[in-house]
Amino acid sequence: MKRVILSIRRRVELIELDGTIAATIHAKIVSARGAQDLKDPYGNMIARIKKKITSVFRPKFYLEDVNGKRYFEAQGKFMGWSYKVTDMSGKLIAEIEKADRWRDVFLGGLMDFKDTYALRILDNETDRRILLGFVLSIDNVLHDM
Repeated sequence: MKRVILSIRRRVELIELDGTIAATIHAKIVSARGAQDLKDPYGNMIARIKKKITSVFRPKFYLEDVNGKRYFEAQGKFMGWSYKVTDMSGKLIAEIEKADRWRDVFLGGLMDFKDTYALRILDNETDRRILLGFVLSIDNVLHDM
């Protein structure tokens, strides 16, 4: 992952081991929900990630296709440190855990330039770029304000 610092829309690049870009995440310039677009290396949108506006202590995020149809949701536990990613039928797809959460509690983000997450993928059919983009978008909205 590489954050592009000089970018109007806060861009994050997901990079393969060989140095090629697998996907990019672009924050929307104006969005009450903290919406972010996940795009392929050619700039085509793969998905849009949106935060449910009214979810504060148990944040909820939705992942939509290019037509606006929801196909994943991530429901967070208290303070958004752990998530269960399910499809719209309720099938568990992945689990996300913020590994360095206590650093946030005790240091309050002071000198905090990186975060560590564990992503446990339970569905072999789902594109890994989508799940990784989901994790990074959640972090961008909640912990990198």
